[in-house]
Amino acid sequence: MIVPTLCVGTHPVTLCVTVAQSRDAERPELHSHAERGNDLSSHRRSHIGYNQRPLRLPQGTAMSGLELFAAALGVIAVWLTVKQNPWCWPIGLVMVLLYTWIFFDVKLYSDMLLQVIYAALQLYGWWQWTRAGEVKQGRQVTSLGLQPILQGLAVGAVGSLLLGAAMAHWTDAAQPWLDAALTGFSLVAQMWMAQKRVQCWPLWITVDVIFVGLFLYKGLYLTAALYALFTVIAVQGWREWRADPALHA
Repeated sequence: MIVPTLCVGTHPVTLCVTVAQSRDAERPELHSHAERGNDLSSHRRSHIGYNQRPLRLPQGTAMSGLELFAAALGVIAVWLTVKQNPWCWPIGLVMVLLYTWIFFDVKLYSDMLLQVIYAALQLYGWWQWTRAGEVKQGRQVTSLGLQPILQGLAVGAVGSLLLGAAMAHWTDAAQPWLDAALTGFSLVAQMWMAQKRVQCWPLWITVDVIFVGLFLYKGLYLTAALYALFTVIAVQGWREWRADPALHA
């Protein structure tokens, strides 16, 4: 007999309740009300339970609230960085911790690892820019020579290859090589930013533009919009840091 089933969607499980039709036609031997009632109750109890398949939301929507909050913190942190305000580092620390979970959820494991390393670099940058609550006067905007720039980019390239190989071999990362490359060069840019190297901004611009495409592909639309805004802010940061009097002293 076909039994119609009413399913009430919940998250992370789906509660399914099966409403049984009368079975008198199939069980003619049950004549008393007591027998029919006991049989029907038993049948209903056996079909009330939990479907272990989770209710899947469209990719990019389940995390939208968390993304929005993390994105807002990110905009504030980057803008404060442009203005050389040391509060950019603790605010950025909260942001990267939130993105650790967001990227784990969409299997961007290199980016997840990047956020963990970012957390350490946020603390490093905070220490570099401040000391005992006061702005550290010794850390001013500086420019790198050609050799340090090439060395930094080489480190980013080697790190990208190693991480990409590891992610491709040992994980189910969605975009292991591209994700690893963005991770490697982002770390170089973050280190240069912590040291107030003006070259951090053109590198951030390049990385952020590629990140926008990756996040659009993964359905993280709020994060893609955030990184598009990061690109605009990075352009402004490059302009302001190049005009800093410390570079022309």
